[in-house]
Amino acid sequence: GGGTMTAAAVPRRPVWPWVVDNLGDIAIAAGVAVGIVLLLYAVRALILRACKNLGFQHPFAGVVLDAVRRTRPWFLIAVAVQLVQGYLHPPRDVDKTITFLFTVAVAFQAAIWTRALIIGLIETRVGRTEEERRNLSSAVGIIRLLVSIAVFAIAGIVVLDNLGVNVTGLVAGPHGLGLVDAAH
Repeated sequence: GGGTMTAAAVPRRPVWPWVVDNLGDIAIAAGVAVGIVLLLYAVRALILRACKNLGFQHPFAGVVLDAVRRTRPWFLIAVAVQLVQGYLHPPRDVDKTITFLFTVAVAFQAAIWTRALIIGLIETRVGRTEEERRNLSSAVGIIRLLVSIAVFAIAGIVVLDNLGVNVTGLVAGPHGLGLVDAAH
């Protein structure tokens, strides 16, 4: 019987012969990826400039400014490579590796942004006067630590899930993080 082949049954293409056969396309894709990274840096610069221009007129402009400043180069590169890889039609192993690295980059960049936004919003709301800020500094430090642990734990769970690890027990199990229980 002629059925469809599963992903596991598809023969693996060797990587190095593919690289040699597609060197020109890879060079073009690398150039396009560099262009995408430069474009993303330009968008980042525009957002930073807009936030700086808002300045003290808007209380949350500084919060957004801090979060955007925390956009990492490895994230921009991962976005660019993910965007151009479809053009190349790489072997399955290369495709899976790029997709995995992209997922890791997105998970950790999202954690960095989320942490910056949450902590920035808390710090913006906490102390209006210098005395209030001094009195609440230890509480803000504890909150900063708890927010960091929570957002990076979630990023870690996303990465583990993408590695194929069954994270259900970690999230909902009796000795797990209890995220499902906490949501109820």
